[in-house]
Amino acid sequence: MNFARLLWMAFFVCPLAFAQSVAPTSASTSPAPRYTKPAEIPIADFFRRAEYSQMSISPDGNRLAALRPIFGRDNLVVIDFQSGKSSVVTGLKDSDVIDFEWVSNDRLYFRMADNREVSGYRYLKGAYAVDADGKNSRNLMYPLDSARDRESRRNSIQVSQINISFRILSRTFDGSGDVIAEIFGRSQSHADVYRFNTKTGEHKLLTVKTPGNVVRWLLDRDLLPRIAVRQEERTDPAKPRERTIWHRK
Repeated sequence: MNFARLLWMAFFVCPLAFAQSVAPTSASTSPAPRYTKPAEIPIADFFRRAEYSQMSISPDGNRLAALRPIFGRDNLVVIDFQSGKSSVVTGLKDSDVIDFEWVSNDRLYFRMADNREVSGYRYLKGAYAVDADGKNSRNLMYPLDSARDRESRRNSIQVSQINISFRILSRTFDGSGDVIAEIFGRSQSHADVYRFNTKTGEHKLLTVKTPGNVVRWLLDRDLLPRIAVRQEERTDPAKPRERTIWHRK
């Protein structure tokens, strides 16, 4: 896709697609009122969810994914630039999609939590990969766990804002739909790097040998694990834990 075509879609197609309704929402279809004084603006306007947020174009430039309030929650929608049609990918009523990213031209990864949590903390409720049409979803909360392990883990810990079990480092750019991801597979406290297929669950371990206690990996331009950040054991309760950086030749 050339730059001129991308600009044409951004300025002419996107507004048309945005105007089409994807599902009943709390947003009014009437024109926005024109205020002449700050005091005329309702307080509720400052807390209303954005009509569209976190917009992201697919790798091939043919689709736009975004969050939109549906059923009073932030749900994932996809707009096709060529047809101008939009579709709802998720229909959550008790949770919100908090972030997402494209896995391939027709597949997305997203995480969900409760944005109405009274405590102010957003405890992660799920992580999934799904086709852009809402089909073929796969639970990626703990992608290498058995059903029994997943249930045991759910009962033993409360997951915080960060998905501690699965983090995408990169797409593979080869048409396979695979991703390179940090996954807590061999350990529940430290990550390895896997090549992972979000549709089939097939995976290959890429970090057979590691310095241990790795909390963060970085890839090189060939998508190989090159840098490891290791968290050292605590030597003094009064001092913070140190981290060391390891480089593979």
